[in-house]
Amino acid sequence: DEVSAKVKIKEGVDKSVKDFFPNSEDVESIDINEEEYLDCGHIIIIRFTDCYQLKFDFVYNKKSCKKLLDNSIQFLKTADYALNNDFYNAYIDNAFSAFELMVKANLLFEANKNIGAKSNHKAINQSFNLRYKNSSHEDELELRRVFNKLSNERRNARYLDNEVNLNRDELICSLERINNFYLNLINRINKFE
Repeated sequence: DEVSAKVKIKEGVDKSVKDFFPNSEDVESIDINEEEYLDCGHIIIIRFTDCYQLKFDFVYNKKSCKKLLDNSIQFLKTADYALNNDFYNAYIDNAFSAFELMVKANLLFEANKNIGAKSNHKAINQSFNLRYKNSSHEDELELRRVFNKLSNERRNARYLDNEVNLNRDELICSLERINNFYLNLINRINKFE
């Protein structure tokens, strides 16, 4: 009663037969109908003439994560443009914005209990740092370092409070890390669609 699904019947199967009731061989796919359930885990059980089919998805927040990643790519492309044109302050601000959206998507995808739809900068920063604090993977530790450097330098870059302490090579390296993080996230989310 909570979730409805669309059952796609294979081409060539005659559905016009009186009292048509498909068997498992007639079915091409089963997909959830309601958009509002795409962020929820769910189980769908459908009875066919010869069996029951079960489809389940226990991955939460896919739809929200996808929206955040779609938004982050705009900031990432702007950061890339800024870096290629030596607009370092604009790069830092846009790279951090892109990265923060990706971080939020990552935390939501992992169903981090401290992150919700309306999480602020502080909550995202604390949760991300806590998530990777004791990691033994150098890539994860480097992501954390890049995130924190950009976070710390963002105010300097935007409001000119102090000099920015990142050189061009560090900025290029940070862009590469952020791009890789984006690709990793989008692949993880697409894997479960």
